Amino acid sequence: MKTTSRFWKVYRLVLISLIVLMAAYFIFFYDYMGAYEKSQPMYSAEQYASSLTQEDLRALYRENVMQSSTVLESADRIADAYIQATEMLEGDIGVLPDHASSTADLWKYFITKNDTAIATVSVKAESGGKYGFTSWRVDSAFAITEHLPVASSDYEIIVPKDSAVTVNGHVLDSRYISESDMDCLFAHPLEKHIRSAYEMYTVADLLAAPDVQCVWNGIACSGELVDGVWHFAYPASALPTYTVVAP
Repeated sequence: MKTTSRFWKVYRLVLISLIVLMAAYFIFFYDYMGAYEKSQPMYSAEQYASSLTQEDLRALYRENVMQSSTVLESADRIADAYIQATEMLEGDIGVLPDHASSTADLWKYFITKNDTAIATVSVKAESGGKYGFTSWRVDSAFAITEHLPVASSDYEIIVPKDSAVTVNGHVLDSRYISESDMDCLFAHPLEKHIRSAYEMYTVADLLAAPDVQCVWNGIACSGELVDGVWHFAYPASALPTYTVVAP
């Protein structure tokens, strides 16, 4: 009985030792493979792409279009136009390697959405990774805009003559007037009783629909955008009033 009892004690001890060794091996193997995966440049690029928020992408677009901004259209408005175009693309964010532009220590990747490149990210090799593996950090990122469905447009703005017209907060001067003393088909019939001449302003090469305001004689005019043309009418308070008298 003692021999049998000793056998089972040794058996249990060996079995427990094997289980502990196997568990330690699997923990080490899992950690080692995780460190190996993180040592790949693609991993760092994918982590960056997956964490890219709309505000991050807007900042990249804004940096890209800084030189394209004008008095009438700020970099923020242009960046918003590209953000809207990006949101229209279906599909998830992906990463594709740019082998032609990559080196052993600096890998470049395209960040894509629906197979459309919207940005690039470069990751740089560094020493000191776990288990002696190479670690990678994001070195730079840039937006790509040429593949997005954003095109510049011209806008015509028809307003009562001598109005103050602002586009995206900028007051238009006479240089933007393309036609003066014009008649408008949408003019109110009662406008014949006031000086009802109109004039047209033209603004060109805007990437986003502008915010247009018109003020005539200190009174804001209501307007609407139809087929790229803004129409502003004389304010209702400027029109004459009349009373119908029954016979």
